[in-house]
Amino acid sequence: MNQQNAENLRKRLVEIGDELRDVASNDFARRHELLTESDVVRAALDEEVGEDLGEAAAEWAERAGHKGSHEVDYEARKGAIVSPIEPGGNSG
Repeated sequence: MNQQNAENLRKRLVEIGDELRDVASNDFARRHELLTESDVVRAALDEEVGEDLGEAAAEWAERAGHKGSHEVDYEARKGAIVSPIEPGGNSG
């Protein structure tokens, strides 16, 4: 990946967004021109960094699959002090 090229593409996307905000809502030709350029720039950026993003997403998915269990450990909870006003406490 060419980091400088990717950064330039990101900057251009921001510039296009800024330009779109300044274009009159009824200036359809200019809006179309900018939106078309935006599509081209996004495609170029995806080509530039898409593979790296795919690898990063796969890494995160792998890490997420190895997180700790969310099940309750009832053996560990046996030693917990329970307040009489909490559910499971002895209120009688």
